[in-house]
Amino acid sequence: GDGVAEAQHVLRDDLESPSGIAWHDGKLYIANHNALLRFDYTEGSTTLTGTPEKLMDLPPAGNHWMRNIAINAAGDRLYVAVGSASNIAEAGIAAEEGRAAIHELNLESGVARIFGAGLRNPNGLVSNPWTGEL
Repeated sequence: GDGVAEAQHVLRDDLESPSGIAWHDGKLYIANHNALLRFDYTEGSTTLTGTPEKLMDLPPAGNHWMRNIAINAAGDRLYVAVGSASNIAEAGIAAEEGRAAIHELNLESGVARIFGAGLRNPNGLVSNPWTGEL
C-alpha cells in the first residue's frame, strides 16, 4: 500500500540475461537473451525449481539484447521481441538474421515463425484487449 515491495524473492539465479517473463495456465515463460524457456509454476511460489523446457532458440546478445514476451488472449500463441544486433548492420547483414523481428511460437504445435520483421528494437509488446491484435 505504500509503493514499496513488502518482499523480494529471487526465483532463479542461473539464467542467461533473462528479460522477458509471462505466466499462463500454470506455466512461466522466460526469455533469456538466447532462448525461450518454460517452467511449471504455481502463482505465489517464491522459487522456480526444476529443469526448464527449451521451446526455441533466439538470436543471442547483440546491441538490443532485451527479449519481451506477450501471450495472446487464447493462450495458444507466444510472441518474443528480438532487436537488431547493431544500428546499421555494421557486422554485416548475416549478423542480423532472425533479428529486428517479432517471433511467434504456436504453443500447441511448437512451430515458430517470424511474425513481423524490419522492426529494429520492438520492445513493449502488448495485445489490444478489445481486438486481440498485437
